[in-house]
Amino acid sequence: MLFLSSLCILLLASLGKSFAAPQENPSDVLAAAKSWLALIDAGKYDDSYTIASSVFRNSITESRWMLALRTLRAPLGQVVSRKVTDHTYKPNGIPGLDSPCVVITYDTAFAKADADVETVILKWENGKWLGLSYTLGPKPSETSDSDSIPQSTTTTTTSHIKPEVPKTSPSRSSETPQASPAQSPEAPLPQ
Repeated sequence: MLFLSSLCILLLASLGKSFAAPQENPSDVLAAAKSWLALIDAGKYDDSYTIASSVFRNSITESRWMLALRTLRAPLGQVVSRKVTDHTYKPNGIPGLDSPCVVITYDTAFAKADADVETVILKWENGKWLGLSYTLGPKPSETSDSDSIPQSTTTTTTSHIKPEVPKTSPSRSSETPQASPAQSPEAPLPQ
């Protein structure tokens, strides 16, 4: 009888932890983002898909995700440096998603590209932070003013892979990967 009571208490304690409300613990969130980015950096795109949130996996097929990253992320080369510039806890979610999220922004330099901005959104799901969105784009020019002509125009597609108008820099790939279910689709991606 004592064994059964102990087992029930242990089971209840573990259930409470696995579905507990998210904590605003930046080190846990940043560690989860770092792990997800490490898979992307290593070219383990299938693994990055597998451990992403269910919302992410329901918004893009694995083959589309892998194609986007192979086509658009791989040509940038290895990460030379990555620095967190901002992380914001969104307890009520982001537009289109009513669950806790964290938006993390990085300044990232790649071996074959100019400085870029990566944005990772993690979603609290089943007691842990999981990848919801990965975006990559050019770093805003620090010398431009608000009256200047925009450097790029973006188009969001139904699979959330965002092509980008080429930048003026010749050392950068002209397209960037997108996978963000929180964005509304505007144009279908060619099959």
